[in-house]
Amino acid sequence: MCFLGLLELLLQKILESITIIDLKLILLRKTCFIKVVRKSTSLPKVLKLSYQKKDMIYDDYNWSAKYSKNDPRIKGQPDETEFCRKEGQQVLYFINKCASKWGWAHDIFAKQRLEKIIREAVPPTLRSQIEIYKWIQENFKSI
Repeated sequence: MCFLGLLELLLQKILESITIIDLKLILLRKTCFIKVVRKSTSLPKVLKLSYQKKDMIYDDYNWSAKYSKNDPRIKGQPDETEFCRKEGQQVLYFINKCASKWGWAHDIFAKQRLEKIIREAVPPTLRSQIEIYKWIQENFKSI
């Protein structure tokens, strides 16, 4: 069995544990490409979409605030609602909302960078969700 065959077999065995991934090795002009195709609509746990408390860089957030189910501080689109950078639930909501809008749903490192930007780079004079959202969108590449 050639090396690529062994690699395909090994990867297939690893991916069988999540049961929704099909792995195919494609040989084109002596170059090896790996193509992963999702078989079902559910995502494996390893591809979680939401940024969670355990993923956060900083551990000094306040988690004691109680929010109603439809509170605009943690639901909906960024708007003129005041954003508290020390409230863990607000920061998680904001990071997840930005990540989904900007196509970073699977990128934990981009979300951690966003958390760091919110904490260290966003001017303290910006108070609303939409002001902070727009500032990050305009300045992200230069930070």
